[in-house]
Amino acid sequence: MNKSETILFISNKENQCGVYQFGYRIGSVIEKSRKYRFLYREISDKNSLKDLVFKENPGAIIYNHHPATLPWLDRHVTCKFPIPQIGIIHEVTQVVANSADNSTFDYHIAPDPTLLLRNPIVFKTGRLVASYNNRFPTTEIPRIGSFGFGTDGKGLEYLVAKVQESFDVAEIRLHIPAANFGDFDGKLGRNLVDRCKSLIFKRGIILSASHEFLHESALLDFLGSNTCNVFVYNQMEGRGISSTPDYALGVQRPIAIRRTQMMRHLLDSSPSICLEDHTLREIIDFGTKPIRRFAYDWCEANLIWDYERIISKILCKYKPTKPLFPWSWSKVFKRKLTRSRKNNSTGASVQEVRTNWFGQDDYAVFDARSLSGAKAETYSPVMLDDSNQWNRILNNQSRETYCYTISKLFQWFPDLMARKISRANVQQAFSLDSLVRLVGPPSENKKLLCVGSFEDTTALGLKRLGYQIDEIDPLLNYDLSEFFDRPTTQKESYDAVFSVSVIEHVEDDETFLRQMADLLCPEGFLLLTVDFLNTWKKGEGKPSCDFRLYTERDFRDRFLPQVPNCELLGIPDWDSSDPDFNWDDIDYSFASFVLRKKKKS
Repeated sequence: MNKSETILFISNKENQCGVYQFGYRIGSVIEKSRKYRFLYREISDKNSLKDLVFKENPGAIIYNHHPATLPWLDRHVTCKFPIPQIGIIHEVTQVVANSADNSTFDYHIAPDPTLLLRNPIVFKTGRLVASYNNRFPTTEIPRIGSFGFGTDGKGLEYLVAKVQESFDVAEIRLHIPAANFGDFDGKLGRNLVDRCKSLIFKRGIILSASHEFLHESALLDFLGSNTCNVFVYNQMEGRGISSTPDYALGVQRPIAIRRTQMMRHLLDSSPSICLEDHTLREIIDFGTKPIRRFAYDWCEANLIWDYERIISKILCKYKPTKPLFPWSWSKVFKRKLTRSRKNNSTGASVQEVRTNWFGQDDYAVFDARSLSGAKAETYSPVMLDDSNQWNRILNNQSRETYCYTISKLFQWFPDLMARKISRANVQQAFSLDSLVRLVGPPSENKKLLCVGSFEDTTALGLKRLGYQIDEIDPLLNYDLSEFFDRPTTQKESYDAVFSVSVIEHVEDDETFLRQMADLLCPEGFLLLTVDFLNTWKKGEGKPSCDFRLYTERDFRDRFLPQVPNCELLGIPDWDSSDPDFNWDDIDYSFASFVLRKKKKS
């Protein structure tokens, strides 16, 4: 570790506050970093900050910022330090993230896993789930718990109704402490409990409540001793993600939620844990299966890695010059997603051009993770018997072959498919159909990885069919190299890794291929579709968003030697003598490249 790279993490001092608790938990964890010297400090005024910066000489400052908790912090303070200033956005939405500028902070961190990364000065992280060993036995009488400060919008009246729908005998346990901001004397919390008690009409339902402030270990014990923990916030527009489920995810108990914006990071649980989709009794019967992957992904190691990765990127790109007047360098970074077939910066899958992402409301854009509650569909693969069905040219004959699959994609995702280039949809149809054939029926023991998954209809279709899909895309989370180095990424763990119309946008395609192959388990399948022209040579015309067009020589002479533990599937037929697709005035074809990883000897 370079000791000169000290990174300050600044927060407020009032501990009975959600913003404080968030910052304290994050700051305490990232101090364990072995790459940077993160220092968590609680500061109450700008002079204390100035003294701390002078003492520690940091390389950057992260602020656990909310206007109510750090009211003294503004651009006139941050402009005095010629180092990167980074603000955490608590009430983050897609619109807020899109329009974030550098008038106060040079960069922003949004703790929202669902965010699309459209603004180059906004980074995002996962959540933080504490490690906890639950030793509490389950009780015969269901204990339904919830907690939070007594401010508006908690929706606990809805919780009381749902408990009474599922049970005749149960205990509702509420923990509602006073809050430094919004309910200082705890009166709102006590009134909320009284309201909930007045709604109970079943004799076997009792409600108990506590109001003393609990520190994290005691709070985890409270949650761990419940049968199920429930978070049912009202639909409050413009709010960020609630931190309350972060605690409950770690205690190995079922969780139930309401389908609201503040719970959007949990909406793609499978089965759904939304009370709009299932009764409370059903969600309890699901156990912890729907939430295990959240607890796994949002562990301490991944959060530390997230912050190290973000700081490294910021320190590489930051230019340490600030003018005297901060408003002279303030500007909004507006990024347009052009109406192009592919996005070179994100490696996103085929899509038609779209402009003015700015200003759209949070849910106006199709979200690839919003399939919660959708009923699993059925799909019958196309009947094929030729040996070259895997490695082939995806031409007009293929479009006819997969017309059924394309029609299913239109049926499932009509708005998204309407934005796609019609003749390019054969790639997604081939990929979906082939993966269903290769992997077999969906199972919780089968795991697939989509590389370049934003609005990829192959991934969406497979999820619709019930497959477990992990998704990576720079617009959603990471590029492949970052994911490959993530602490919890398990090599040789995927039954299939696929990437549709992405690799031609990757400069180092050989490393890209090797990393995908390394993620495959033995006998797993690697499937790519590419822009292909067998006569193409370096320096000749190509689509502007591509690094290259592919040839059979690339497949045989460059790709196969990179993955000697893999073999081509079937007999390849990459004859593209009659290219049937045109983009940027270039005629070319689409081709598939499908491998199977060999058994270990």
